[in-house]
Amino acid sequence: MVSARCCMWGMLTSLLALSVFTSTIDRHAYRPAIARQAALGDPAPSGESLYQLGSVWTTDGGNQVRFGELKGYTRVLAMMFTHCPSLCPTLIRDLKAMDAAMPAKTRSATRYVLVTIDPEHDTPTALREFRSRMQLDPKRWLLLCGSAHDTQQLAAVLGFNYGKGDGRNYTHSNLVTILDREGAIVHQEIGLGNDASRAAAVLESARMR
Repeated sequence: MVSARCCMWGMLTSLLALSVFTSTIDRHAYRPAIARQAALGDPAPSGESLYQLGSVWTTDGGNQVRFGELKGYTRVLAMMFTHCPSLCPTLIRDLKAMDAAMPAKTRSATRYVLVTIDPEHDTPTALREFRSRMQLDPKRWLLLCGSAHDTQQLAAVLGFNYGKGDGRNYTHSNLVTILDREGAIVHQEIGLGNDASRAAAVLESARMR
């Protein structure tokens, strides 16, 4: 009996260790060194760029684009889904408020990228409707959908957590990522809330480089 119990506990311990190890591998499988080393709220070291990802995305206008084509502007990137009941619309309103409060030169050097975590439902048509509903300037806001695999890969690179909730809803983090003109992660923070000063300061600093 004692031997059987020891064997059972040994198996459970081994399975738990394997589960933790597998979870860690899944989360970091695609993350470049720049994202692995970056702590939330702190600048990541220069070097590898998010724009090295080879994935192809579709805009709300039906055009295909690779991240490597986005060089030249400081980018604020967030992952969301169009039928999110509150968190995503609130984040986008906070980003718009930050944008409106920035100096003109910083605003002109900044662009925004929204990537859906629900490519099954967020087609280019759904993204266009979301753009219209949120009043997002097509010259400065890029809305993207991709394959489920590429979406998961991007989330892993950024450290963005999400999963299926009830119905068509998702549970997800509220992560804002700032990329420099070459696509390197220079800042990440959870939401903006009522104080977007830190993110705005990073954008101003990135513009001056």
